Amino acid sequence: MSKVYLAMYKAKGNWVDKVIRLFTGKPYSHCELAVANGDKYLCYSSSPRDGGVRVKTMRLPTDKWDLIPVHTDSDIVDFFQRTGGKKYDFIGAIGCVLPVRQKASRYYCSEWCYEAIWGVAPKKALSPNKLAELIKGGFTSHKV
Repeated sequence: MSKVYLAMYKAKGNWVDKVIRLFTGKPYSHCELAVANGDKYLCYSSSPRDGGVRVKTMRLPTDKWDLIPVHTDSDIVDFFQRTGGKKYDFIGAIGCVLPVRQKASRYYCSEWCYEAIWGVAPKKALSPNKLAELIKGGFTSHKV
């Protein structure tokens, strides 16, 4: 199996990225599950730029992305096949900083990545930064 990483976007980005960093007070505004594929990666996530859950091949330059190794037994491709094309959850993403209800039929990036890794949805809203902290800390269960 190819190596899997949680790819954390730290570049300046657009106004959405700036707002996310402003409200979370942290460096990351987006995350992807990146599967090594030669010098590129197959990147799975839910992206507002792409309208929702998608996969695309990307280069992940280290000046814009941090790569955190992920150890998962979950089948990311299978999860993508079940959720691909679902819309981006703007309201759910706002729920990372404000108490709003997210839509079960939509995903924001860190929510999608969390469920792809552990096979269950997070119990509460989860920012990209919080997910990075969980992965870096060796978090192995799905109690969030």
